[in-house]
Amino acid sequence: MPKNHQGGSLDERIGIERAVITYSTLHEPIETYIVINEVWANHRDVSASEAYRSSEISAELSARFVVRFSASAAMITPKDRVLYRNKSYNIVAIRESIQSRKSFIEIDAVVRDDQD
Repeated sequence: MPKNHQGGSLDERIGIERAVITYSTLHEPIETYIVINEVWANHRDVSASEAYRSSEISAELSARFVVRFSASAAMITPKDRVLYRNKSYNIVAIRESIQSRKSFIEIDAVVRDDQD
């Protein structure tokens, strides 16, 4: 995270996706995600790891997104996702920036290589 957030450092466009449940003609639930908001953000990769599960290898990338505080940004929850460069990141933590309370929100999120 940049030590001093400035509007110029928010140079990446991200989407905030929220799950919507619809039902098929057989009344089976279908979960889809829709973009509820697009905001400017600062993106930084935090860590990467590889995991061996059931003889499969998968990679995981953790990232931190910093967005400007707003009423809509304050409503982001861990049930939402971040859409960044055509990849959906699962949100694992959301917090107000320690250095700039009520100015910026930090979103920690994870994407796996086997997700689209």
